[in-house]
Amino acid sequence: MSKREILAGATDQTVDIFIQDSSSTTGAGLAGLAFNTASLACYYRKGATGSATQLTLATQTVGGAHSDGGFVEIQATNMKGVYRLDLSDTIVASAGMVTIYLYGATNMAPCVLELEIVSVDKFNATNFGLSLVPANVTQLGGSAQSATDLKDFADDGYDPSTNKVQGVVLVDTLTTYTGNTVQTGDAYAIVNSGTHGNAALKTLIDAVDNFVDTEISDIQSRLPASLISGRMDSSVGAMAANVMTAAATAADYVTELQAGLSTLDAAGVRSAVGLASANLDTQLGLIYGVIDTEVGAIYSRIGAPAGASIAADIAAVKAETAAILDDTGTSGVVVAAASKTGYALVATGLDLCLIDGVAFRSAIQYVCASVIGKVSGAGTGTEIFKGLDGTTTRATVTVDSSGNRSNVVYVP
Repeated sequence: MSKREILAGATDQTVDIFIQDSSSTTGAGLAGLAFNTASLACYYRKGATGSATQLTLATQTVGGAHSDGGFVEIQATNMKGVYRLDLSDTIVASAGMVTIYLYGATNMAPCVLELEIVSVDKFNATNFGLSLVPANVTQLGGSAQSATDLKDFADDGYDPSTNKVQGVVLVDTLTTYTGNTVQTGDAYAIVNSGTHGNAALKTLIDAVDNFVDTEISDIQSRLPASLISGRMDSSVGAMAANVMTAAATAADYVTELQAGLSTLDAAGVRSAVGLASANLDTQLGLIYGVIDTEVGAIYSRIGAPAGASIAADIAAVKAETAAILDDTGTSGVVVAAASKTGYALVATGLDLCLIDGVAFRSAIQYVCASVIGKVSGAGTGTEIFKGLDGTTTRATVTVDSSGNRSNVVYVP
């Protein structure tokens, strides 16, 4: 059973495990396993009272970022049977013993790994990861010590009751210091301890000074660089309601506003928009007259409708067109531009075309048979010509030795 130490509380921990091939007589490793290999499973148990808990295996790469349950083969050639396994943080969260167990794949010998989750970090060269190392000191510099010996240091600042060396030692006799003139007043006051000592006061004053500088810079950035005639020249983006009152405006305020506006009177406005009369009814009447005249001209060009209305005439034309389409068998056929798709000649149409009294279709059949059809009886005096289907007789011809035709029997 393999063993390994891991620091309690560590995160994203990965271990390498060796899985043997149960079919090997040499103890060789088993290659080719993956996280989703059939029946392969991984369980772990924490401490003496823990229960078997499954660690679900997941896809991983040899150098990939940690992923709980990640499982991948290291290398089948040079490290056959060695696999990477990513542990969940729960497994190593607290100190104690943990057993990892993998099993189930074909030809796989069960693999057991024991983890010792410890609170001491042996890789920490300073204090092994411990906040306090208790010690019972019985010797100093190789000499045995007792509580009495240590108490002798009390006058020099060591107090065994607190296990501390005091920074200031009080003596039994108070000697008055002389030689300097005592200074009084605020100008000579020195505060030398607590949160209000010299260093603390300086820090506080610096903070106030920085704050004031920042605020002054912010205010200055909002003001113009210089005054114009003793005042700030500003652009007003918005004003509160009812701020501009008559009393607050200059005497020529209205004049200044009108300077940028039109000064046309009513007649000037009518002239600008093309109204000849001040009366709107008159203008509308003129417009009506123009429209009526134009409608009359249009009506005279298209003429009076044959039916109740132009719409009725159009409907009648549509009805006639539909009847024509029905009669010609082209109703519903869409004909593309420059296309004859949809048009067809009736079966008897070619019969109206005659060649020497023979219908055009029959004449074409005779010509095809005699030119490119099969021939039998050639050189016998009676030649038989077949149609394009190779079986239907279209003509029987009587010929002399020179091939002159004396009689032709056509078969339609």
